[in-house]
Amino acid sequence: MKIYCIGLGAKNGDISLRGYNLFKTCGAIVSRTDKTAASEVLKDFAHICLDSVYETARDFDELNTALAGEVLKAAKGHKITAYCVPGSGAEDNSVAELKKLAKNVEIIPAAGYAYTAPCDLGAKGYVSAPAYALTPRTVNTSLPLIVYEIDNGCLAADVKLILSGAYGDTAEILLNGASATVADIDRLKKYDYSVTVAVPPVSLIRKQRFDFADLMELLSVLRSPQGCPWDREQTHSSIRNDCIEEAYEVADAIDSGDTEQLEEEAGDLLLQAAFHAQIAADGEEFTAADMITGLCQKLIYRHRHVFGDAAAKTGADALKTWESQKDAKKNFSSIAADMQNIPKSFPQTLRALKAQKKARKASYDFADISAAAEKLREELEELKAALGSGVFADVEEEAGDCLFALINVLRFAGVDPELALNRSVDKFIKRFALVEEAAKERGLSLKDMTAEEIDGLYVMIKTKN
Repeated sequence: MKIYCIGLGAKNGDISLRGYNLFKTCGAIVSRTDKTAASEVLKDFAHICLDSVYETARDFDELNTALAGEVLKAAKGHKITAYCVPGSGAEDNSVAELKKLAKNVEIIPAAGYAYTAPCDLGAKGYVSAPAYALTPRTVNTSLPLIVYEIDNGCLAADVKLILSGAYGDTAEILLNGASATVADIDRLKKYDYSVTVAVPPVSLIRKQRFDFADLMELLSVLRSPQGCPWDREQTHSSIRNDCIEEAYEVADAIDSGDTEQLEEEAGDLLLQAAFHAQIAADGEEFTAADMITGLCQKLIYRHRHVFGDAAAKTGADALKTWESQKDAKKNFSSIAADMQNIPKSFPQTLRALKAQKKARKASYDFADISAAAEKLREELEELKAALGSGVFADVEEEAGDCLFALINVLRFAGVDPELALNRSVDKFIKRFALVEEAAKERGLSLKDMTAEEIDGLYVMIKTKN
């Protein structure tokens, strides 16, 4: 049993001569649908039409499986069977399903919708997809887009919605080769498999949606001789602090719970990474693709419990795998070397916390929180003694030891020292603002009040807030 999957093309007469000649020798001819212009070629041949299958299928996967099954039924008892599909044949998903179910299947292609529409645009490179498979991710506004097989009004409305989000309703397109706009996609009187939309690429500054490649192109323009003088002047060092500031602004957005603010601030932080990649590319150091490749390789390597043979039932198990893979890759010679690798530009509470956690990995830690608290009391006594001595270097050293010991206590208590301090500072600022308001209500100015008077107001505010 041999099954030939014959592409009928985009319109009547597009079928290949070989495909047409096979009709004369086939034991059975099966048509996926008779509702296209290309199907007109079958009117002179006895054939089985599968249009009725569309009425019973619940989704496209079920439809393609059912179509393939019907072809196999029709092929029984025949040496040669022709399965005719609109389009090229090679792009048809029911044909792909048929090839899974039968061994002796050959495609005889024709010029399909995905091939003829780009010619209308004069496109060389393009993106194409059948209408039912179109998603926002399919759309690349930098390349011509071909959407084919829009065979019903509901599907046309879905296509219109996706393209409107990417291009806007007024964007100019070709609808079945004729000039139209995105808004026109669901306004045709009749739909069949030949309905095709071709969308030309959009210039960078006219886009409505952008991706990472667009961001890198923008940065390339900005740093070009025709771009922005300030952007051209920047180096890795000159924008170093900008990256730190943006990271803190992301943290503030997270704490605020404002998702719109987080979206903006996360974008600003991404800009910093992209900016460094562009500066590096200009200096032939590395490219954005190199940066992303390294990142993805690291994610795959460290998630051995997802992409490898390790197992992790809990988040704690996953973290252990991550840390072990990280240590193996970085090839640290000792725990101390691992500690020395903690960035000095970190907030020092975070740096201290990380150093303590790495010491714990070497079993160098307090037995419990009580032992950590006892060490804090010991360090406070030493600070008192240093303050009594009046030697600044001693005071500075012991103060640092006190802070380090306090962070140890907070670590055992499960408290983030940076977050705790941040909240205390916020609380102090809020209360101080209320103290200032209370003084004004009494006709007083803080600069004219004694510390004891201000403290009296502060204590009063504290009891209420």
